[in-house]
Amino acid sequence: MPACPSTPASIITRYEVPYPDEARAEHLEGTALARVMIDPDGNVVKVIIQKSTGSGILDKAAETVAQNSKYKPATDDCKNVASIYIMVIDFKQ
Repeated sequence: MPACPSTPASIITRYEVPYPDEARAEHLEGTALARVMIDPDGNVVKVIIQKSTGSGILDKAAETVAQNSKYKPATDDCKNVASIYIMVIDFKQ
């Protein structure tokens, strides 16, 4: 029987949050780095903003993107396993 390769978690569908009105009005831009903890079923367990945009408004929107996206879980030895997915979220006007 052939061995199963390990695969990292991946994104199935990225949730698109509308650009926050307040951030748009203030011409805020930035890039967030979200650390997404995913369980063996592909569900989000926790999101941590590892690198801030410099704006609480945009960081909250980035957290919403990461939390509401759909993920394929990582696998190890043919079994789904808990893992971490790093997501980059850009806010540019």
